[in-house]
Amino acid sequence: MNIICNNCGGADFYTLSKQPYQNPFMWSVIFADDIIQLIQHYDRINFHNTELVRLSKETVEKSNYYDYDECNKICGLTIDNVFTVYFTHYIFDPAYKTPTKIGPNVHYYRNFEYICSKYDERIQRMIEKNEPPIFVIIAFKRHGWNKDKIHKLLELNTKHKVILITNVACSSVKPNFDIIYDAGLDKIHRDLPITYIKKYFGRIK
Repeated sequence: MNIICNNCGGADFYTLSKQPYQNPFMWSVIFADDIIQLIQHYDRINFHNTELVRLSKETVEKSNYYDYDECNKICGLTIDNVFTVYFTHYIFDPAYKTPTKIGPNVHYYRNFEYICSKYDERIQRMIEKNEPPIFVIIAFKRHGWNKDKIHKLLELNTKHKVILITNVACSSVKPNFDIIYDAGLDKIHRDLPITYIKKYFGRIK
């Protein structure tokens, strides 16, 4: 299964299902506007066309979640000038000369190279397997989701499966959209993706 999640819930899914990662979007965040672009243009994207970027101050301030002092330690990739993915669990840290896992994070002084290496390895796996994506959206406010973005997502014309977990009451007549309403989403500031991956594990298929 090629599960593409808008946050680290994707990695949680593969860990719980005891499967190897099937794409490079693990331990990452793809903000609302970006994952909408990814879903809309998925079949036309050149995933080998990448550019390194940093998590910007503007993005940090909009999210009201990430620590500004940490933003220079986090970077991501803009893919084919279509969308950006931030690898928020891969941390630039000059104290570590080899990739070192601390909790859910990997600390390394050559963080940019590490991100590109992992991305290249996993994107090749995704392309070779050529499995249709299943997009899992956990619509946290801190990742740019609001009513307007939810409606924009639901208006997309896509053949791909989209599973949306949201606290916004909404519906869709499209058979490839599975909407899961959860009033508890975002009630806790540090609400974790794994909570919802575990809760709705059986719906992700």
